[in-house]
Amino acid sequence: MNNPNETASKKYKYDTIYFNKPLYDWVPIVHNNVDLINNWKKFDIKKYTYGYDNYIYVLSKVLPKIKQNKDDLFIYIGNQLSLDKYGKIAFKAHIKNYLYWRNNIPYDGNPIYEKPSKAKKRSENFSDELALCTWEALDSCQKDIYIDIVKSVFDYLKQVIITEGIQNLSI
Repeated sequence: MNNPNETASKKYKYDTIYFNKPLYDWVPIVHNNVDLINNWKKFDIKKYTYGYDNYIYVLSKVLPKIKQNKDDLFIYIGNQLSLDKYGKIAFKAHIKNYLYWRNNIPYDGNPIYEKPSKAKKRSENFSDELALCTWEALDSCQKDIYIDIVKSVFDYLKQVIITEGIQNLSI
């Protein structure tokens, strides 16, 4: 059985390219940066898991929106961009992935997909509550995780712009 190159829902492909980078390369960049921002214990994220698919869902919504609104990247570089609208996009994408995994149980009968760990299972009630919330109803701590994901994307793109700019200035 071949391993799929897509989310369990088959909605997003892992190799879709945004800003010259496939989503499967974006996931560890963002995941590791979110761990660093929050001072969390670092762990490698694996394909065919709820968490990996969650990043793919979020990135598949956030990256095209940044591409569509490229000025936002430069506004971010100037420290003038509120990340709230992108956090809201990330939150909505997370909920769609969560609902898919909750309602379809892709690991049931399919050995490719990994069942969420007990630690993740304990947060299901929290996630069920979140699935019914609006962005505006979240408290600042709940919003922070989505803002951290978006900030990680913008910070990476900012670094690429700065690095490429310096390289282009070199003789």
